Amino acid sequence: MKRYAQREPTHREHAGKIKKALKLKNFGQAEAELAAYVGMRAWVTGDGPTAIFTDAVRWPRAPRFF
Repeated sequence: MKRYAQREPTHREHAGKIKKALKLKNFGQAEAELAAYVGMRAWVTGDGPTAIFTDAVRWPRAPRFF
């Protein structure tokens, strides 16, 4: 474990591999999608800000089929 941190790019390389394997995105890439989701929730459901915020926090982990 000590040697893991000795080579600076190692953790970035591994983070990239994990990101690719799990099909993760940077928040900047998903921000517009989240904003659209929150806007739709507010418009269609009439839920309050607490419920919408709670769902927005869960949103990155929720399965999406598109």
